[in-house]
Amino acid sequence: MVEIRKLITARETVFSELGVEAARPITRAVGMAVIRNPFAGQFVEDLRPLFEAGAMLGERLMPELVKLLDGPAVSYGKGAIVGVAGKWSTAVRAFTRCSGNQCGRRSAAERR
Repeated sequence: MVEIRKLITARETVFSELGVEAARPITRAVGMAVIRNPFAGQFVEDLRPLFEAGAMLGERLMPELVKLLDGPAVSYGKGAIVGVAGKWSTAVRAFTRCSGNQCGRRSAAERR
């Protein structure tokens, strides 16, 4: 069982980037979990329990993130960061929702 210290969710909507207006708004939702790393400070051959913890955290965070998007996700990413001296690990899952069929890209008809 993974020891969860905190769960964080956030939503952002991007209307322009570097002074260029997006063809359509891009909404991103991010979920973060700060967990206790049971393997901190030691060498471990089999890190499978951490991968299983990541899967469990994804299942727990995913419904909340999808609600923040106002529609189905069109892209997905994940990452992990180990905290100071390996004591805490942070798992990050991000989902992106764009209106239209591509994120921030105009169709050939829109470019004409």
